[in-house]
Amino acid sequence: MSASRPWSIELTRTAIAALGEVEQPLRSQVAARLDDLASTGLPPGMKGHASGRGPIALPVGELRLLCMEDPEERRIYIVALSGSRISAGATLRKLAGHTMPRWITDWTGGDGMGWVLRDIRFALRSLRRSPGFTTTALLTLALGIGATAAIFSVANGVLLSPLPYGDADRVVTIWSSWNNFPDKTWVSEAEYRHYYQNNRSLEDLALYNRFSVNFTSVESPERVGASQITPNTLEVLGVQPVVGRSFTWAEASDSVSPILLGYAPWQRRFGGDPTVVGRNVEINGSMYPVVGVLPEGFALPVDYGLSGAAEVFFPRFVDRESVIPVPNGGGSHGDYVVARLRGGETAETALADLENTLEPLRADGTYAPERNFHPRLYPVKADIVGSARATIMVLLAAVGFVLLIACGNVANLLLSRSAVRKREVAVRTAMGASRSRILRQLMTESLVLAAGAGVLGLVFAYVGVDALLAIDPDAVPRSTSISLNGTVVLFTLAATVGTALLFGLVPAARVAHSGVGASLHDGSRAGQGGAGGQRLQGLLVASQMAMAVILLTGSGLMMKTFVSLLQVDTGISAENVLTMRVTAAAGRYPDAASVVGFYDQLLDQIEGIPGVQRASAARLLPLASTMGDAGFRPVDYQPGPNESTQADWQWAMPGYVEIMGIPLLEGRTLEDADRADGESVVLINQTLARKYWGDDSPIGAQVQAFGLTSTVVGVVGNIRHNGIRNEAKTRFYRPLSQATVATRSMTLVVASAIDPRSLVEPIRARVRAMDPSMPVSDVQTVDEVMSASVAQPRFGMMLLAAFASLALTLALVGIYGVIAYAVSQRTREIGIRMALGAETGQVIGMVVRQGMVMAMGGVALGTVIAWFMTGWMSGLLYGVTPQDPATFFSVPAVFATVALLACWIPATRASRVRPASALRYE
Repeated sequence: MSASRPWSIELTRTAIAALGEVEQPLRSQVAARLDDLASTGLPPGMKGHASGRGPIALPVGELRLLCMEDPEERRIYIVALSGSRISAGATLRKLAGHTMPRWITDWTGGDGMGWVLRDIRFALRSLRRSPGFTTTALLTLALGIGATAAIFSVANGVLLSPLPYGDADRVVTIWSSWNNFPDKTWVSEAEYRHYYQNNRSLEDLALYNRFSVNFTSVESPERVGASQITPNTLEVLGVQPVVGRSFTWAEASDSVSPILLGYAPWQRRFGGDPTVVGRNVEINGSMYPVVGVLPEGFALPVDYGLSGAAEVFFPRFVDRESVIPVPNGGGSHGDYVVARLRGGETAETALADLENTLEPLRADGTYAPERNFHPRLYPVKADIVGSARATIMVLLAAVGFVLLIACGNVANLLLSRSAVRKREVAVRTAMGASRSRILRQLMTESLVLAAGAGVLGLVFAYVGVDALLAIDPDAVPRSTSISLNGTVVLFTLAATVGTALLFGLVPAARVAHSGVGASLHDGSRAGQGGAGGQRLQGLLVASQMAMAVILLTGSGLMMKTFVSLLQVDTGISAENVLTMRVTAAAGRYPDAASVVGFYDQLLDQIEGIPGVQRASAARLLPLASTMGDAGFRPVDYQPGPNESTQADWQWAMPGYVEIMGIPLLEGRTLEDADRADGESVVLINQTLARKYWGDDSPIGAQVQAFGLTSTVVGVVGNIRHNGIRNEAKTRFYRPLSQATVATRSMTLVVASAIDPRSLVEPIRARVRAMDPSMPVSDVQTVDEVMSASVAQPRFGMMLLAAFASLALTLALVGIYGVIAYAVSQRTREIGIRMALGAETGQVIGMVVRQGMVMAMGGVALGTVIAWFMTGWMSGLLYGVTPQDPATFFSVPAVFATVALLACWIPATRASRVRPASALRYE
């Protein structure tokens, strides 16, 4: 490079602004001095000094020119002007945030925590100067943080918050399984006794059941959940009454037992009065003394999966010490067992121990091989959470992707903004700021931005949690534990700091480590981002697209699952049907005949209400309850090896099949003539008919059911009862009028010609007219029952769809922003190309290719990752495989289409650039 080559003089915007404040004569002196510098460079005594960290002050009249020299480029930068004629202090404050000449302390600061406040003030001023950037970044981050906080509140309430049990990690639940119930079902009292006497891994075991009772006071009749519990149940669960005491074993064997009240009815019915202990309460028409009140929030393990927890508790006596043989098949299964592990034992070792206790019973034929009977044992929290755990974990992963995509968008905004910030940083570096100090200031801005987004995100989360619970409170267990509490706020604080590091560190490091000379030079030409910055932005966009593809793929699979569930043939075709639960109290209806008489009369009364077409009743409502099975087989039928002869059973009244829309395939349905003094009859479903009779007609066949010989009078279609995902089982129906034992609780089904909800109060009035002490509960239409059966998949689908939509939007905004910024940076280049003859289509193609390379790289990567990740969702899917071809084809196609649109818009703008304007750019 020739030494005679003139020096290039460049003024920063700060210097130009300062020069505009001085008077014309002094401005002429400055111009003359700049001409001298262009010819000879800096005075010899100053050479070398000006290329160091700090600028030199070159006097010009009353002014000082703060200069930096780049000898290799033969370039001199006029960083700023100072002097009495200009407001140098204000100018430097804009640049450095204060007037200290050395300006900036290191990371540890020089005056206590004063530097923190200065950094925050400067960060706020910097963000306020860029309202568009600040608003966009705040909203983007707030959406990601708010969604994350909302889903974490669900995970915290359901999965992380402790159960209301003492030392809950040692509490386990015990179930049974056999061929008709392969997952889990009830335990019998005989099995409970056997486990208690023979296991070595469990410290203690308690037995309980679930049913409903009526508070039968005429003033406020109410139906509530109830349970009979062995007196040691509270001890096993590690719970103590808040008022009074628990049961004793002696009280459990008394003819008139005391009761425990739950916290809710104590507050609701007795105003929290502690003197309720010792008083008598009327339940089912009988009086029971209260001995204690259970703590707030207490629920039996099984109650977390039911719509209402037990609120009244009766003692149950079991002779646990006597050696009583286990009956064939284990006896009647209808109870639940909860136990406490001995110290050092695990759920796995305890389950193996229970299996060992059953070996002698299998050997002597108590459990026939065809039953395939096994115990099941689970840690209590795992049992309560069940399949909801997988749904919540998938949602946590999904919302994590949303947050990462939001961070990627803000990082891209910062990278785009960094081209402008480099010039500011170069000025501050020229005035003595260290790289660590600049990095600290930039990270402070990121933290301030994240903090604002965190506060706004908490507001979004507060609204979001209410919206989540409004979707369906019963979609996840323990929904009452879900709240925006201190744990969620701390998590949000951690997420805020984490996001600040994620989106702020790399852009800040790039700006802080940029060269002074290059930055000032670029700054004078509007700051090109550089190839490295563009590559980093492209990588961020591709990563965002990949995560959005994963989310949309999971959302698509959940949508197909939900559609498949809606298309399941439940066997029910009922419109405008209202259902409700009533119970005939034992004190007023002591036997089966009086119960049947009550229901006959009640149905007659209901059918007299205007708008009612027909009314009937059944023991249990499909898809809203769990039904057990009982022995059923044709007379003289000999089962084969490993063959089960169990079938679901249902008490029903005439009209039930017709009202529920269950198709009659052969014979007849139940009729009014099917009375206790007539022929014993049964209806069977299609699965049961084919099992025993194949293609032959079963009408008139004699069968054994409930130990009675009955005649098959009709065959009806199959219905799904114990969950919409479960296949229809063998089933038989018997008329309630032929029941030998009083079945007091029944579900009314009322077909209506008008809005079924309008019949609720007229029906309540008829019930009260017959029996003022009888409450009506569980009021819902059949449509609502069907909707509740798909509550959990609907919950997961709606949230995944919302997150996927948000992720797609953020990813597309990201790619649009990067391409639009790249176009703005290449305006001069595009103008030159068009001046040299480039066609509009060529310019559009060039810009679109740049964006689509990023987008399609992310789509391809996301599709590959999704192919493997969706296997984790297999337990949540129904009617669709985790690698569903249609989903894996349509999602990339959707992304390619919308990404093309996001690239096309800035490309068409670029094609409209006028060459003459572009060549004058900057």
